[in-house]
Amino acid sequence: MVGDIRMFQHPAWPEPWPPMQIEARSSTAYRMCLVAAGAFDAALVLVAKSDWDLAAADLIAREAGAYSGDHLGRPFAYNGKTPAQHSLLCATPGLAPLILNRVRHIALGN
Repeated sequence: MVGDIRMFQHPAWPEPWPPMQIEARSSTAYRMCLVAAGAFDAALVLVAKSDWDLAAADLIAREAGAYSGDHLGRPFAYNGKTPAQHSLLCATPGLAPLILNRVRHIALGN
């Protein structure tokens, strides 16, 4: 998993995350491309990200066969009133549903 280890270790999770290797990368687009390239199985970000930080990597990830969308299972919709997405999950097709089941309960700002 590529993401913020503190997020996965936070005590508010209803069930702890299973043991996994978690590494940080500062660029959201780079995280998504690492998933697309098969270097990581998933990237999860539960804070808003600007469209310009996601759009190109979203295309790369989807073309590589990865799931790319928000933590509620919705694909990104670009060019909205606010050019940002509430969250990001980029994952292999087999892992995406498992992660979505763990995070769908989270309410984020509009």
